[in-house]
Amino acid sequence: RLDREYLRGFYQLARVLGAAGKVATGAEILDEPELARLLGKTEVEYQKGVFFYAVKRPFDAITHLRNVQSKKADDFGLHSILVQAYRDIGSSEGERKMLQRLVDIDDGRVRREMPWVYADLGRIYERDGYTTNAADLYEKYVQALPDDSLSAVFRKKIDAWKVAEKAGAKR
Repeated sequence: RLDREYLRGFYQLARVLGAAGKVATGAEILDEPELARLLGKTEVEYQKGVFFYAVKRPFDAITHLRNVQSKKADDFGLHSILVQAYRDIGSSEGERKMLQRLVDIDDGRVRREMPWVYADLGRIYERDGYTTNAADLYEKYVQALPDDSLSAVFRKKIDAWKVAEKAGAKR
């Protein structure tokens, strides 16, 4: 019986082949039925998504990762890859949903390791006219990185929105 770590080496081999331009060969390795039998369909499907993202095929990556998303609903890595894949294909709605999912999964981790998630999600909300949501996210970014130059920009926006809100309430 082969151990699981040995089998995971096949995923690495597939990614190396893909990076060398042998995408079909890498994909063929991941399609090996024995891998799914030994490691489970969910894990193989997840690894296919990672593989296709690594070889710059975001549509294929999204397809495979969405197949396992419900089974790995709290998988931070899966949703991080989906953010990038949706960004790569220009789907701001998909990107927004995955950024929000990262915050929902582990807001503390986002604050510590990935505060850019707040900035990016805030920009999407701002662009779509949801300035209250954007302000909340920009404030989280400012709290995470108070001395960052972007924090100064966000503080100005938040202050301007507060002034506009007060002016609108006085009418």
